[in-house]
Amino acid sequence: MSVANNNIMNKLNHTEWWRRLANYVIDFVIVVLLLFLITFSFDKYNNVDGIRGFLRLLKFLDTLIILFVGVYFLYYLLLESFFGITIGKVITGTKVVNYQEEKPKFGKVLIRSLIRLIPLDWFTYFSNNPHGWHDSLSKTKVIKKNSGADKIGL
Repeated sequence: MSVANNNIMNKLNHTEWWRRLANYVIDFVIVVLLLFLITFSFDKYNNVDGIRGFLRLLKFLDTLIILFVGVYFLYYLLLESFFGITIGKVITGTKVVNYQEEKPKFGKVLIRSLIRLIPLDWFTYFSNNPHGWHDSLSKTKVIKKNSGADKIGL
């Protein structure tokens, strides 16, 4: 990382680890709820009771996992690329920005969303500088909304 990028990163108002954890938990619950809604809508279309249909889908665990990964990926990709936030970030008062304190472009959000699919990404938070691979490799950060980046209207 260049000296200029280090200076920019040091000026950003990084969010606390507990906000990051809350973002993850809230967004994970929402993704699971979306998955339930999708499976229930498929079941209603096929005239199958919602819970019974979901339990039937559990027999096809590989299908459920693929569907979950797709919903998880699209949830982050669409919300962060269009708005720079997810529902979890709205609740915790945080947002995603690039190193220039701007809403990240689609390519950076695409990288963030793809890297989130790597199961080891969460182990990168157990360090003195807890930032995930999806942050560092996409050159983005999650900051508090009341930081300096608010001047650009995010």
